[in-house]
Amino acid sequence: MNRGHFIAASAAAVLTPAVAAAADTVATQFLWIKNVEYAGFFIADARGYYRDAGVTPTFLAGGPNLPSVEAVVVAGRAEVGFNDIEKVTDARDRGVRGGVRGRASARAGKAL
Repeated sequence: MNRGHFIAASAAAVLTPAVAAAADTVATQFLWIKNVEYAGFFIADARGYYRDAGVTPTFLAGGPNLPSVEAVVVAGRAEVGFNDIEKVTDARDRGVRGGVRGRASARAGKAL
């Protein structure tokens, strides 16, 4: 399995049956703008992995004006957030409910 397949499979795996059962559309909040960093999500969508899991993905762009990924997820505007692991653990320390469901890379500290 090459890196592209791994990233695409990881992105699809994050949509667990419990999430899919709760809603037909699953929104994912990105930390930054929609670019090549999130290619695995877009490839998984193009190849029908999400459709096969019974969900329709919505990808929300982040960027410099995004208050925080955690705020969007906690407010219910997204079911999944993609963020730096340090920000996720800091949010947990502040009492925000949620947790890490996957890791997007073996080197970069990004978490789902």
